[in-house]
Amino acid sequence: MMLEDILGELGYAVSSTAQSVDEAMAALAGGAFDAVILDVNLGEERSWPVATLLMERGIPFVLSTGASMNDTPGQFAGVPRVRKPYTFEDLQSTLGALFGEAAS
Repeated sequence: MMLEDILGELGYAVSSTAQSVDEAMAALAGGAFDAVILDVNLGEERSWPVATLLMERGIPFVLSTGASMNDTPGQFAGVPRVRKPYTFEDLQSTLGALFGEAAS
């Protein structure tokens, strides 16, 4: 909920949330997204299949985790990242960079 609150303050609308890889894949199958904040760990699963689909579809995304990302697969090395706990400033700068917006 904190993430949704911060995104709302930044002017972004949350269209979907997912608690598992299956839920995330179903959401991607059923809708269009401008961008995704993808938690590396969805429940007990790693979200790499979702990240792969996002890349294939050309949907910009940010990887998120509170843990180390040292084991991130190489194809995702250049994907922007934001660490938990989220802060307004971190999300503002990361999403601004994702959308090519100048820092304010």
